[in-house]
Amino acid sequence: ALDLAPFWELVVAPSPEKIVHAGLQDFDPATRYTGRPPANIFDTQIAAAFAGYTYPVGLARLVTSLISVELGKGLKFSQWDRRPLSQVQIRYAASDVRFLLLLRKRIEEKLEAAGNLAAALEECNTLCSPSLYGFDPEVQYQRVRGASSLRPRELAVLRELVIWRDEQARHHDLPPRTLLPDAVLVSLARNPVSDHEALRQVAGMPRPVASQHGDELIQAIKQGLAAKAETLPNAMRVKETASEKEALASLWQTMENVAKEKQIDVGMISSRAELSETCKLLARGMMPQSRLFTGW
Repeated sequence: ALDLAPFWELVVAPSPEKIVHAGLQDFDPATRYTGRPPANIFDTQIAAAFAGYTYPVGLARLVTSLISVELGKGLKFSQWDRRPLSQVQIRYAASDVRFLLLLRKRIEEKLEAAGNLAAALEECNTLCSPSLYGFDPEVQYQRVRGASSLRPRELAVLRELVIWRDEQARHHDLPPRTLLPDAVLVSLARNPVSDHEALRQVAGMPRPVASQHGDELIQAIKQGLAAKAETLPNAMRVKETASEKEALASLWQTMENVAKEKQIDVGMISSRAELSETCKLLARGMMPQSRLFTGW
């Protein structure tokens, strides 16, 4: 088998700079195998958001816009796990990285012209934070898509399912969401099942997971349902008042205007949902953990 250890060591080394496009999901293996987070990263998707492009922007659009090259139709749904790769797949994969050096140069020119280079580099550096790659169940379940709509008891079930998924993903050497999608976890948390037949009927449930790990999933659900009241997570959504809605709309509009003036995609600053939750918690005397209070 190919020894990838030298490659992972390069990813986490302080030098040289590593140029990627939307590279977050690709760094987890490096951290898993070396015990260290990635270092010295320039992400063209992130940087482009500080140069007048929407976030997230696709690689093909950036290459066309800044280098005047058409990458052609992609192979997103190709069977990349089959070996050997075809010549078409190899050419497509090579195109994913062929233009990154030139792309970085063109983006940096735009960043310097807009006065956003330092902020873009700082944002790229957030990909090097160890907290992104270590598994903390108290944080990880909150990152599940759809978790914010769940009630405290349902969140307790979700937390147990997320712990189970992470353990099994590491055992099978798979990305957690590949093993079991977020939508399935949220469905199980909202409508807990207690037998194998009901588990198999859950929309999106992979059959191999249900057949091989049914007992473990049902046990994780039971543990969440049995969690003591004092250990239940807090609801992630706080209902806003009419006056808060009005203030939020005004604040969001101001944020969009400032971002547009600075040629920064507003999504790099915050989301409407994050801004809403932040304002509601502040209004109730609570200090939220929000990116609005840190960094550039």
